[in-house]
Amino acid sequence: MKKYFKKIFKWQLLLLLSAFSLLLTNGIGALEISPEHFTLEAEVGKKIKNQIILKNPSQKKVKVTLHFLPCSSDEKMNRKKWVKFSQKKFFLNQEESKTIQLTCKVPKKAKGELLGIVMIKAENPLEPFMEIRYLHPLTMRIKGTEKVKAKLTKVEAKKNNRSILLYGAIKNEGNIRIKPKLIVEILNLRGELDSKVLDPKINEIKPEEEINFTAEFPLRNDESQGFGTLKLFYKDVKDKIQMEKKGFKIILSESALEEEKLGNFKEN
Repeated sequence: MKKYFKKIFKWQLLLLLSAFSLLLTNGIGALEISPEHFTLEAEVGKKIKNQIILKNPSQKKVKVTLHFLPCSSDEKMNRKKWVKFSQKKFFLNQEESKTIQLTCKVPKKAKGELLGIVMIKAENPLEPFMEIRYLHPLTMRIKGTEKVKAKLTKVEAKKNNRSILLYGAIKNEGNIRIKPKLIVEILNLRGELDSKVLDPKINEIKPEEEINFTAEFPLRNDESQGFGTLKLFYKDVKDKIQMEKKGFKIILSESALEEEKLGNFKEN
């Protein structure tokens, strides 16, 4: 995973440097590229085709070069360039557009989803060092191989004035990205249930990734002590809801120390 992020950072840095040189020299105009992001579905061992449209709106001729960079968390898959272009190098005259075919073939041992980047380099043919690079993400979802599993880890609770602060982490143990949602439920000694959807500000979690979160649950004035449950809901690629939960005992009385850890979490 670290190598994946290093590779992304490397090409983002190149993109920034290229864009900066473009501003300094005003040598070539920006290409118009569509679509901005590819999300494709295919079966193992089968080919799937798509296309990318490039347009040169500037008044100068541009040399275009296409590259594909595999960047999945599976290092074995990163040695396989599973995307090919109908044309890798060509020129675009002013106001000219061109459609390039992409052929994707899923490697036999691939599972879940594959990630890659389509890198498009545009340069002035008269000045080879004057260039700009575009990075377009490509996601290939492999049908029938999805493993959807997430887990709440390292969860703690602390009392802070009139609220409970929850600290923890969500780990994606599957092989596709998930979108999480957290709900906390507190049952006091009077048998009253209070629940709230938390906002840990996490859009999605990549395969094998673990994300830390902090969330706050406000308390009512009359609450003394009770039991709580933290529920994690997440979706798979077919939008089926899955759930993981952890239960805990909490002390809500005013006599509880503000920094006291409130109970040990036990998985239900």
